[in-house]
Amino acid sequence: PLYRKLADHLGISPEHLLLTRGTDGVIKTVFETFIEPGDLVVATRPTYQMYGVYAQVYGARMSFVDYQIVDDVPYIEPGAMSAAIRSQRPKLVALPFPDNPVGYAFNTEELRDIIETAGEVGALVLVDEAYYPFHDATALPWIQEYGHLVVGRTFSKAWGMAGIRLGFCAATPALSEILHKSRPMAEADGVALEMASRMLDHETEMLAS
Repeated sequence: PLYRKLADHLGISPEHLLLTRGTDGVIKTVFETFIEPGDLVVATRPTYQMYGVYAQVYGARMSFVDYQIVDDVPYIEPGAMSAAIRSQRPKLVALPFPDNPVGYAFNTEELRDIIETAGEVGALVLVDEAYYPFHDATALPWIQEYGHLVVGRTFSKAWGMAGIRLGFCAATPALSEILHKSRPMAEADGVALEMASRMLDHETEMLAS
């Protein structure tokens, strides 16, 4: 039932979705499904530490686009990420949106360019939207356009339910079907599913808080 309710909430079909144990579960499932020893993963630096952890677990090589400090804030030159993807041709581009721990977010034009460049070289793109809607820009509607895009979200941050360990990813039905092949036998317990389902009835209160 939560698949149907969440899909209706997001304006997509249940076939686009996979429930996971938080966005860490999204990351793990993407690595487990698509990454083989020696594959290259491109990410920003610094970024969320679990990309490096799962790269080690699954034998991937990491390549980084480093942040600069401009006017005392982290910054990546426009086009730098796309240039790295084009030249290195990775298997996966891992991109928290906004990034953790630096809080930087590409504008939507740059994000789309990164996704399209990844598609040109045959790379998968994981856009981790754990902090949506604190940062209310989203790539989720683009899953209809890009068959190589996975968008992850969680109930841990804005919904305030980190303890239930529930997240999800959205992708095209064809890509989601492949991701389902790597899901654990029980991606969430019944209490977590029921709590998330009830909270979806209170989005107004979540946004107000």
